[in-house]
Amino acid sequence: MKTVCIVFRYFHFALPLLLSVVMFLPSSVKAQAERAKAERFVLPLVYYTPETTWSFGAAGVMTFQLDSLSPRSQVQLGVAYTLNNQLLFYLPFQLYTKADHLRFTGELGYYRYNYFFYGIGNTFEDYEGETYGVNYPRIRLNILQRIGEHQLAGIRYAWDQWEVYDQKEGGLLLQENVIGNEASTYSAIGPIWQWDSRDHLFFPTKGWWAEATLLTNNEFLGATQNFLKWTVDARKYWSRKENRVWAGQLYLEGNSGQPSFNQLALLGGTRLLRGYYEGRYRDRQLAAAQLEYRFPIKGRFGAVAFGGLGSVVDEWQNWEADYLRYALGAGIRFTLLPKDKIRLRLDYGIGPNTSAFYLTVGEAF
Repeated sequence: MKTVCIVFRYFHFALPLLLSVVMFLPSSVKAQAERAKAERFVLPLVYYTPETTWSFGAAGVMTFQLDSLSPRSQVQLGVAYTLNNQLLFYLPFQLYTKADHLRFTGELGYYRYNYFFYGIGNTFEDYEGETYGVNYPRIRLNILQRIGEHQLAGIRYAWDQWEVYDQKEGGLLLQENVIGNEASTYSAIGPIWQWDSRDHLFFPTKGWWAEATLLTNNEFLGATQNFLKWTVDARKYWSRKENRVWAGQLYLEGNSGQPSFNQLALLGGTRLLRGYYEGRYRDRQLAAAQLEYRFPIKGRFGAVAFGGLGSVVDEWQNWEADYLRYALGAGIRFTLLPKDKIRLRLDYGIGPNTSAFYLTVGEAF
């Protein structure tokens, strides 16, 4: 079945090695991290997928404080190389400065990888998908200034430069109405607003987190297409007992103008409607909601159960109930960094004729 998490499909090749490092991390490393007022963790990665064959790499996470009054910042780093000459490099970060009055978040990355394309919209329900290769560097940067007790506002910049190769001859991707099927540059900027009343940045048990953005992708910024993208992301956390947490999310995305196929709203993936390959359904508009219950098992181990609904459509007025997709699943958690509640996440999601495993660091939302 092709609906999988892009990087960590057939997770059982990596899981024993990952957990062995987790369980037997030398105490001296932990002590050094504590003395440096930082916590760090490194995971070796070995995995196999039909798209990549064998892949090797490492991923790490580090948390620290930039000043004594600010929340702890987080930086992750992952590198992987495959026997098919594919490369993944990603560095997401969350930096909190000046007693949390200023935040810098985003990602730097470089990817040379294979993906699946299932067409645009809801027409290709039974299509098994086609592979294509893509080579692209990535920049994501958010700069946020606190404007109230729970409010922040600022600016977002996003940039990808896609070079697409190895498209299936006669396939859906090479059709003339698919924008960006050979190359495209995404260069967008715009305002961002957030509401953040969570009690913890990495494992909240109560409060709200909400974000609204409006990005313009325009030729004057170096982009190859002109379009507007807006998003609304609202999350609520509540609990009656410590470490037994309900989390809910509502996500909306809209695109107007001429977005390239890779910048359309994508359903599925490691965070939104787990169980579907990211981009199994894609179109100009998207609406999705999901609910998750998180609870402890013993020691550093915990578990979750989750479910979600979502759909994509070309225009909001064309929405139909037949386009609604659902996914259910469960997962195991292992706390890598107890001080900051950073957890290793292993999820399994299922939907109609689809399923997927996900292995990564941090909660889905």
